[in-house]
Amino acid sequence: MVWLHVIAAAVWIGVNLCVVVAGAIITPDSAEFRSFGLRVLPITARANLVAAAVVFLTGVFQLANLMYAASFRLPAAFWTVIGAKTGLFALMVGVAWHSYAATRRNVGSQAYDDVLGKAFQSLPRRVTVLTALSTAAGICALALGIWLVGGCR
Repeated sequence: MVWLHVIAAAVWIGVNLCVVVAGAIITPDSAEFRSFGLRVLPITARANLVAAAVVFLTGVFQLANLMYAASFRLPAAFWTVIGAKTGLFALMVGVAWHSYAATRRNVGSQAYDDVLGKAFQSLPRRVTVLTALSTAAGICALALGIWLVGGCR
């Protein structure tokens, strides 16, 4: 189960990195930017929510197994790391949900050029910046998890 947890987290971080790189290099007035906002961001937002569900479920399973194996006595430092990872996870889920909701609204509007105008033009940049924050949080959470697994052996 640990590997599924790590793979899901790595996929989540990898998808985020792709969004950040693409959002940073595409020029705002191009057709690619429009396609990025309408086609790519909704797919990546859904992929991130699926990865979040897998990370959460496998993380809860791992924590329950570890608590049972340790007779429900784990050191305070362990809980500090779990608290930090939970906060980082909440930040990442918040960004993923915001991206999903924002892109869903924009894709749902057929006349987005007329209706949204500048609001749509700022969406890919806003999502890219938030995703960069989420990527950094994910890297920290993954590093904490690796450190935690190494410290539990």
